[in-house]
Amino acid sequence: MLPVARRIKLAEEIARPIARSNLLGPRDARNEWMRWLQVVKRYGLRTALQYAQRLAHDPGMRDNVRKANSLIVQAVRERLAELERLDERDLQSVLGFVAWHLRIMRRSGQEQGGFRRR
Repeated sequence: MLPVARRIKLAEEIARPIARSNLLGPRDARNEWMRWLQVVKRYGLRTALQYAQRLAHDPGMRDNVRKANSLIVQAVRERLAELERLDERDLQSVLGFVAWHLRIMRRSGQEQGGFRRR
């Protein structure tokens, strides 16, 4: 089992390039991530990655959905080997922490380059 601090760090590393993208609206990345996470839970990581790849190139999808799925594919592929080594519980934990990070980063303005104090 991976320590919680390492799971959180891995999640942040996955979330950062998605949250920093200027291609998406404030909610698009997290919304698509949550949809994608349900596919992971039901069909597994590899199948979910293939699904996101198809959505990223589907001309029938809205532009923001395609862009969000493209970013998901890119971010997950960069860490795929590490994610595949995790047991199911750790994987779900990391992917859940990604959603949490996406929400925090968007609200705090980190996608603009740094945290802002409220």
